[in-house]
Amino acid sequence: MPSLLQTLFQKLTAPQDDPSAGEIDLQLATAALLVEMIRADSSIGAAEQHAAHAALREEFALDEAALAELIAQAE
Repeated sequence: MPSLLQTLFQKLTAPQDDPSAGEIDLQLATAALLVEMIRADSSIGAAEQHAAHAALREEFALDEAALAELIAQAE
């Protein structure tokens, strides 16, 4: 079974028909990496989650609904 990171890298390297799909893939890849970094020490802290959510919200100009959907996909 391919890991989440393998799947993301396959998607990122596949040819894109829709240019906006690249931005969505970038957002998902970034969110997935942040989620994996938070989980790396087997201790998920509220401060870590808050910082990751704030960074994603600010970098990609996401509203709360879009952020929640992105995080759910990344997990």
